[in-house]
Amino acid sequence: MIPLEQTRESIRNFIFQQFPGTRGSNLTDDDSLLTSGAIDSMGILELVTFIESSFDVHITDDEMLSNNFESITSLSTFVTMKNSSGISTTSGE
Repeated sequence: MIPLEQTRESIRNFIFQQFPGTRGSNLTDDDSLLTSGAIDSMGILELVTFIESSFDVHITDDEMLSNNFESITSLSTFVTMKNSSGISTTSGE
């Protein structure tokens, strides 16, 4: 299992590299990614692809909830919990 802080750092780095609106911003780990304009709906799909490939988890439609994708902190917590459960990995599906 990947530690929460390492997960948070990976997600943060991806967001700041992939989404130009975040560069030079004061976006914190607790700021809303959607409300702040850092990421749009297409960006969420890119983020899901990154998370599934980087953390070997599968995100179901039922898990595509705003509270899971609200901020870097909520995403990191969601991914860490999902990863530690070990039941929804992409392998074997």
